[in-house]
Amino acid sequence: MGTRQERQRRTDIVRYWRAVEMFSPQQVPAVAPKRHVYAVDAGEPLPWERGHPLRRRPEDPDSEMVWQHTVYCGVYRVAGVRDVLLEVFGESEEDHDGRLDGSSALLAFEVTHSGLLVQDSLTFSACAWATGRARKPGPAARDWLDGFDEQAGACSRVVLGVGDGRLPIEDRPGGRLLPFAGLACEIALDTVTGGLSSALRPVLAELRAALDEAPAPGTPEDPAAAPDAPGDDLDDDPGDPGNNSDNSRARKPPQLGRKPLTVRDLSAVTRWVSDHFGVTADLRPETVRVSSRRISRRRAGQAGGSDFLNSFIAADLAMVADRLAGEDPPAALGAYLTEAARLPDFDRVDLRASPDVVLAGVAPDRFPLGRWPARTEHPLVLSQQFAVNKILDRLGDSEGVYAVNGPPGTGKTTQLRDLIAAVLVRRAERLAELARPDDAFHGAPLRWRTSGYQRSVRALRPELTGFEMVVASANNGAVENVSNEIPALGSVDEEWRAQAAYFPEQGRLLLGGKPAWGTLAARLGNKQNRSDFRNAYWFGPRRDRRRPA
Repeated sequence: MGTRQERQRRTDIVRYWRAVEMFSPQQVPAVAPKRHVYAVDAGEPLPWERGHPLRRRPEDPDSEMVWQHTVYCGVYRVAGVRDVLLEVFGESEEDHDGRLDGSSALLAFEVTHSGLLVQDSLTFSACAWATGRARKPGPAARDWLDGFDEQAGACSRVVLGVGDGRLPIEDRPGGRLLPFAGLACEIALDTVTGGLSSALRPVLAELRAALDEAPAPGTPEDPAAAPDAPGDDLDDDPGDPGNNSDNSRARKPPQLGRKPLTVRDLSAVTRWVSDHFGVTADLRPETVRVSSRRISRRRAGQAGGSDFLNSFIAADLAMVADRLAGEDPPAALGAYLTEAARLPDFDRVDLRASPDVVLAGVAPDRFPLGRWPARTEHPLVLSQQFAVNKILDRLGDSEGVYAVNGPPGTGKTTQLRDLIAAVLVRRAERLAELARPDDAFHGAPLRWRTSGYQRSVRALRPELTGFEMVVASANNGAVENVSNEIPALGSVDEEWRAQAAYFPEQGRLLLGGKPAWGTLAARLGNKQNRSDFRNAYWFGPRRDRRRPA
């Protein structure tokens, strides 16, 4: 059991990490009309309005592709965030790299080809909100970085009200207001008291009630899966011909605003969020940008699933910190958060000074039984094989952390493939011990209903779990490349292709029809990727989805 002081130390580390993540926003694309990224200004048409270059050619109703737009409201210089933090916290002697450049935005959302707001695409900047909180209440308040999700929800209701045309926009000429997107206008809210004018209170109350009553997309009717819940023994099949659909999510029309957004709408929304976050003077987020792209018509009006502006892990770190405040961490996290002074020096070995340790680590009896089907004469190099062997030796049947330093171009993916192969073979050994496939499962089925269908699943035996792998990175592109390369036929050498087959048909579906040797990886990092995986893996090509693949 950790002492209260030790728990507080761990919690503070993770809360600090979370703060760093919150103040590290994703950047927005620079204005570049050739790449369809446009600045928004008064008097100029928006990309979904007549007169804009994108609309010069009429939309072909038979085309498989349509325009969809990402709107970045309140673009600000990230360096402005640093200026506020320096003023609040002062200079740091440990500031190894003070360079902050680029731009981010207060909020972002998607808009259809006709200018309607895609309601579930709204994203607000945690960095901008936290910058305002650095001013008030300030870091002296222990909860100064808590409450972002609640504030984002409140802001969402206002933006949705504008998108529905239910909150009026008022012009404020005469120089009283700083122009946003070239216009001095604002949502008709009582900004003096921070509330609503009496005429608008019922409107937002109605909006709040409607949003609170509506189920979130994909939310099951009964989210708690209960063993032996009453129902049919078999799942309902959303692919049945009688259901007239292959996808429960696809049956629901996209949730869109009711009116095409205008420059006045974007200006007023930007001003309201900027004032609400308290960053108008510090960040001067006065500009708006729109990035346009072509998408499949069947995806029109669907959110892309990307968190446009924020760290991917800040919310997770908040949950971890809350848990650490009341309980001890599991082995891996505990090792990661161990103080440097408490690390056992005797366990550290300089491999350059002790090459015999390396040789012992790559002895034949240390090798795993599985190896990636690469060319026989191209095994892992010495340091790569040592790392794979050590990882399996230390973590094969336990928890912990093992770090491998891999600069660019040193074969991280190559090493990862061999590790995947070794883990796969270990799981195969466990499966080979079963008398029949059904023995892999135990207990009563878990049953629930979602989207009108009965669902059920049986749990795997514990000894068959723990072989799952997650490849994570701050660089989405790098992870997607790995996820695409691993199942691709080209990743297996020709001498093994006749023998290497690990559900190749499903792998081909996940790669969009490209040749695959197996199903070993999938891109699951955002909502759209997960939806694509579900459709391709379970239902096969779109033209033949009457029954699951």
